[in-house]
Amino acid sequence: MGLKITFKSNRDLANATLHPPHKPVRFALEIRPGAIPMQLRPLTSIRFVFALLVVLGHGLDFLKHTGVTRNWPAALLTVISHGYLGVNFFFVLSGFILAYSYQTRLRQRNDCFEFWWTRFARIYPAYLFAFLVFLPTGIFSAWRLGQPRLALVTAAFQLSLTQSWVPAAALEWNGPAWSLSVEAFFYALFPILFLTTHTYSKRKLVLFLLSAYALSQIGALIGWCFGTRFATLINGILGFSTMSSEGRTLFSMYFPLFRLPEFMFGMALGILFTKVPPLPTIWRHIALLVGCAGFAIAFVVIRPHVRPEMVTNGLMMPFLGLVLFGLAYSKSRLFNHPSFVLLGDASYSLYLLHIPVWSWMQRIDSHLTHVQTSVPITFFIIYLTSAICLSLFSLKVIEIPSRQFIRRKFNTHRIDAISPQELHR
Repeated sequence: MGLKITFKSNRDLANATLHPPHKPVRFALEIRPGAIPMQLRPLTSIRFVFALLVVLGHGLDFLKHTGVTRNWPAALLTVISHGYLGVNFFFVLSGFILAYSYQTRLRQRNDCFEFWWTRFARIYPAYLFAFLVFLPTGIFSAWRLGQPRLALVTAAFQLSLTQSWVPAAALEWNGPAWSLSVEAFFYALFPILFLTTHTYSKRKLVLFLLSAYALSQIGALIGWCFGTRFATLINGILGFSTMSSEGRTLFSMYFPLFRLPEFMFGMALGILFTKVPPLPTIWRHIALLVGCAGFAIAFVVIRPHVRPEMVTNGLMMPFLGLVLFGLAYSKSRLFNHPSFVLLGDASYSLYLLHIPVWSWMQRIDSHLTHVQTSVPITFFIIYLTSAICLSLFSLKVIEIPSRQFIRRKFNTHRIDAISPQELHR
């Protein structure tokens, strides 16, 4: 005889092993502190979609300038031009996944150091690889401009993941890396935020969600009104006399304090996800449909009438939240397909490497083949393929082996073994 299990929440479902499928569950249920929740594969897959949106957004000027987009639908061009919303999604998803993954693994302050070391193992190897790929280009550009000091300072800030705090360095060299500097700030605060909120009731979590959303929009308006002044002030205090126009006008986009509410929103959503009963299939579909439709309607109807800073800093987060709830336990063959999940795993490297790859390919092509001027669409397809292939290489050769090595080094003093799933998280 077995034991029929009724799951009361997503937390119970996440920490149980389901077998056999499509039948009443009959097994001994073991939920222990430190258990590793199962991977939410659809949420891994969707990361590739948003990473690709960021890549296309950064390549849109080239595509327009060369006439590639002449016959593209206006709606598609509008969506691609707002590819930066992929970063908003990543901040919300980061908070959601961390809260979900650490529901039983972060219970006291002693667990904080293990969390920070694990995060370092997760993000820094691929980040360092992308930095090294871009480094020769950055040094060459600084040499041509006669600014060797700026190159050294930029390299120091980028290596220490602190560039987003410095307007003069935030968007230099590998521009998208600013968001990893912001994520590092989130990781530093996560144990404190999580230990404070993970015991909240569902009602209190909803209030926390609403507060985080309100803070994101208040921050966006403050950035709109005073961002340029803040950027100039911080630059002056740190002794920098020059700053790019983007560093001045996009202050609320890259400065960590302005993006924190998005991470807090995702974290509270992830905690709430573990406390509510698993959604039936029909409700998952409704949440996904409402989230996608609401996002599309808000994008068309509301976006043109509000400040861009509000859109950048999380105006549409509630709809992203519905998409996360709807996709989390989706049985979609597409989002659960191993190839799509693999691309989702590689999306982090794709995000970091697409600008270095672009920089190298443009320089090489301008001196040798000139494909970008003669057949620009072919050049862009080769570029996109190269960026994806290099990201897969980074995942397999840099990310996973380095992550395993660093975690093993940290955990040599622990008696319990590390599960393969934890090594790949």
